[in-house]
Amino acid sequence: MNTMEIVSTTGVNGAVSHAMLLSKELARRGHRMTLVCLPDSWIRRKISREPVRIVESDLRHWRVDEVIRMRRVARSEGVEVIHTHMSRANFFGQIVSWATGIPCVAAAHAHNIQPNWMFHRRVIAPSQATARFHRRYNLVRRRRLDVVHNFVDVRSFVGLPVEAREEVRASLGVNGASLVIGTVGAVIPKKGLGFLVRSLGEIRAMVPDVRLVVVGSGRGDYIQRLKDEAKRSGVSSCILWAGHCGEVPRLLQAMDVFVHPSLRETLPTAVIEAMASALPVVATTVAGTPECVVHGETGFLVPPADHRALAGSVTTLLRNEALRARFGAAGRARALEGFSVETQVPKIEAVLSRAVAGAGRRGDPLSPRR
Repeated sequence: MNTMEIVSTTGVNGAVSHAMLLSKELARRGHRMTLVCLPDSWIRRKISREPVRIVESDLRHWRVDEVIRMRRVARSEGVEVIHTHMSRANFFGQIVSWATGIPCVAAAHAHNIQPNWMFHRRVIAPSQATARFHRRYNLVRRRRLDVVHNFVDVRSFVGLPVEAREEVRASLGVNGASLVIGTVGAVIPKKGLGFLVRSLGEIRAMVPDVRLVVVGSGRGDYIQRLKDEAKRSGVSSCILWAGHCGEVPRLLQAMDVFVHPSLRETLPTAVIEAMASALPVVATTVAGTPECVVHGETGFLVPPADHRALAGSVTTLLRNEALRARFGAAGRARALEGFSVETQVPKIEAVLSRAVAGAGRRGDPLSPRR
């Protein structure tokens, strides 16, 4: 199958990482892949050595010449299906679909209200919660929706020898006796990091030798507000701001408990990565998160914006090594079973194939009323 993946951001986030891993895996499985992306984007640099044709575009749907150029690319590459990631890509991909007759499948990486969703041939939601959102607010017909949970390359998240783990911890300035709470993701308000910072005072009262490692970048003004909050709470000295890092699997091995205090989500890739790393997880009960974290089995789920509940669950895990090990092992087994490349990519492959097959049938128009 000849597939065109379209990604519309220069940076890196869960959606972009998903698109990169999917493109590489589909190419490995024998598909002819074309990646349309913005110039000088992260995904372009990361995928440049893969058997994927890269086409740069500003993805401006109002530029008729750019739509015409993309139509030429699609036809010259024999593209059979368009698969889009993120808002601008979703809209641009649908315009190209209308211009070419090639079906467009949109990946629902966010909960945004946008009218173009109802016109895609199919929509892939990473969680049941996301599927419900798009049915309710974007009027996507149930028969056009497929739920395929997010995935990671579980093979990349392997345990480090004790010496290597201590080396990573030392590089972060963590001594051998400290317990490490970690979080990974964009440092932006909707990720709820402020509630984790607020919980640290209560956690330290019960577990004095604890450190928080924050992996990810974000807006400078918001990060400064978090640092000011930490200073007021007297916990600045135990927070390590690691910034953006390309070695997330290694950093996860330095942690003892993974925390995801998000206020809004679809289904968080960072949580799946933590589970793949055999880390116990404390996360909030938002959107699709309960579809991957099993409360009392792979971690704890707490209400969003509740720093006291967050502190209580994190403290329970920090004070119980056996529980951490049990939750971590169960989490890795769950990641292997339902959130891996091997289990999920064939499901996306099947959705794309159905879109292609549906485009060839008479009486299958794009009208959302059908």
